Order: sequence, then structure tokens, then C-alpha cells
Amino acid sequence: MEAPGLLAGGVAHDLNNVLSGIVSYPELLLLDLPDNSPLRDPVMTIQRSGQRAAEIVQDLLTLARRGVVSIAVMNINRMVSEYLDSPEFDKLTSHHPTLQIETRLRADLLDVNGSAIHIKKTIMNLVSNAAEAHPRGGNILISTENRYVDRRIEGYDNVKAGEYAVLSVEGQGTRFELYFPATRKQLAADKAAVPMDAYTGNGETILIVDDVKEQRVIASGILGRLNYRPVSVASGEGAVDYLDTHGVDLVLLDMVMDPGMDGIDTYRRIRGLHPEQKAIIASGFSETERVKTAIELGVRQYIRKPYTIEKIGVAVKRALRQQTAMDADR
Repeated sequence: MEAPGLLAGGVAHDLNNVLSGIVSYPELLLLDLPDNSPLRDPVMTIQRSGQRAAEIVQDLLTLARRGVVSIAVMNINRMVSEYLDSPEFDKLTSHHPTLQIETRLRADLLDVNGSAIHIKKTIMNLVSNAAEAHPRGGNILISTENRYVDRRIEGYDNVKAGEYAVLSVEGQGTRFELYFPATRKQLAADKAAVPMDAYTGNGETILIVDDVKEQRVIASGILGRLNYRPVSVASGEGAVDYLDTHGVDLVLLDMVMDPGMDGIDTYRRIRGLHPEQKAIIASGFSETERVKTAIELGVRQYIRKPYTIEKIGVAVKRALRQQTAMDADR
């Protein structure tokens, strides 16, 4: 999987750079459009499409093992409902108009720990394969239940982190059973939007370091709108040179820059020359081991591209508020 993973990583990095304009500029436009403007709906459609495309890129990275798998508490009923409301399911049903889908979802279903993208893809693939197996139409039942398992499941010693069973009878159909260990951990509540006033700046200077011009322009536009004073350079070497003669409140570093120093190497150089310099890392990847290394070195926050106003605003505000060890000793 290493070669496909490297390929997926490179493609994702390029796609996220392209998607940044589709995701970020609509946000800035919406701030200036009046509520009754006929342009608001089209601009919001562009924004949602860009966000959906960015999510697909992250899904590909996770499946190609280039992103760190995120394990969280989730509810399978919600995952099923989200799939049935998705564009992928709409497309499937348009190709199979005689397909009949029935759901029997247990209302008191216990939550599970798992990777959302992998479970979503599993549900989608099972339904899609079932539909393709009956091109002239058929019935698909999706059901959930709580089950106490006190014996082996079709050849498995125990459920552990999850198991499956396939039961097929000729002429009667096939049943796939997926088993997940229940968790008593609390399901995270949906995050509410943070008011812009909560992450508006006070004229602090932010140095943007990115090898892609469009990324520098987008980040500068957002930070300027948030009352920061953005300046930008096109390389890690340029950042080191700039900081030799200028002071800044925060450095926003792109993780992947080519050619020359990447984000971590640049931060190491800056840290060696300016130990108290605050910095945050931006990357098109999900939180990889290399991003974790940057955090261990002292980087304050991590932002996943493409940028949004809230994402970059909250990260910058938090980083500026955090103290360095030297600050705390004063």
C-alpha cells in the first residue's frame, strides 16, 4: 500500500490547493452579500460542493493509509441515515429505480467506537453490491439491534474490535452481519459555529509561508478580514530570511513545500534562531505522524486545508493565547 499511499498523498495535496479557492472564497463573498441577494444560494452551493469534495479527498487519504485513522464514538443508525440522504445513494437509486430499501433501526441502539469513513464505506459498498447483484430490482433490508454475544460467531472466537458473518442461501438471498463492540463512552455533540467576534484579531502580524501563490493570497485575505496584518513568503528559506530582520506575532507554515525546506525543517530553523517564535502548521493531509512530530517540537496548532474562516481564525487565536515555556517563566 506504500506506493498507492504516496500517490494518493501527492494527489490530495494538489487537490486541496485547488479546492481552497472553491471553499474559501465563497465564505468571503457571503460576508459581503446582503441576506436578500439572489447570488447567496448559488455561492452557497459552490461552497457546499467544495466542502464535499474536500471531504472525499480526506476519505481517499484515509483509505489509502496516508492519513491517521480517526477513532471516535459514533452511532450506526446515524451512519445509515447519513448514507441514505447522500448523493451517492441518490445516484444508486436513479440507476436502480425498482430497488426497494427497507430500514429497521433500533431506537435504543448502543454507540460504538470506530472509524467513521471505514464504516460509511462499508455500508455504501454493501448496499451498492446488493443493488448491482439484482439489476432488475430487489429488496434490501438494513437493520440494527443490540445483541449480547455469549458464543462464537460463525467461526470467530470473540467479537474483539469487530467481526462479520456472511450467510447465503440459494434462491433466498444473502445476509451480511456486522458486529461491533458497544461502548458506554459519551457520543460527542455536534459542534456549534463559533461567533466571528471570538476569533477576530487585534492587528497582530502573521507571516504566511506557502510555496503556492493562491494559498498565500487566500490566507492573507482571510486573516486581513479578521483584523490581522498578514505578510507572506514563498519558501521556508524566505521565512528564515524575513525573520532575521522582522518580528512577527505568529508564523503560519505549510507542511509540504517543494523544492526546499518543508514545514518541519523550516520550524526547526526558526526555533533555533528565535526560540520564542509562535507557529502553526497547515497541511492538506489529515493529522499524520509528521504533523504530530511538529506538535511535539512546539508548533501550537494544526490546520487542515482547505482553509475556512472559522478554522484558521480559531487556530490563530488559540496559538496567540498560548504561552511558551519562556513566557511562563517571566
